[in-house]
Amino acid sequence: MKNTKDDSVFFVHGLDSFFVRVYARRAVFADDAFPFNEGDVKEFSERYTIFKKSKKFTPSDYACLNKYYNIDFLILPKNQDFKEYAPLFSNDFWLVYNISSFNTNELLCSTP
Repeated sequence: MKNTKDDSVFFVHGLDSFFVRVYARRAVFADDAFPFNEGDVKEFSERYTIFKKSKKFTPSDYACLNKYYNIDFLILPKNQDFKEYAPLFSNDFWLVYNISSFNTNELLCSTP
C-alpha cells in the first residue's frame, strides 16, 4: 500500500480494515468503526449499509459505486478473486484491485 497515494480509499473485505487505517495510513470506505462525531453518523450509516450489502458485489457494482464515492482500491481474500480482472497485487492470502479498471454500463448504475 506504500505504492498508493496518501489520500487513496480502500474497500476492504476479509481483512481487518484497521490494518489499512493504522499501518498503511489509508482511508477505508466503511467498516465496523463507529464515527467519533455526531455529524458523521448519517454518512457512516449510508456507507455501512452499502458495505454490508457488498459481499455479493460484482466488479460492475464496485465500478458503479465508484461513480458516487471516491474509492480507489478493493482488497479481497484470495479465494474471492474476479478472474476477468488482473489484481494490482496478490499474495497467498489477499488480492488488491484498482477499482477504476472495472467496467460497467453507467446507464445501469443507480444511486447506492
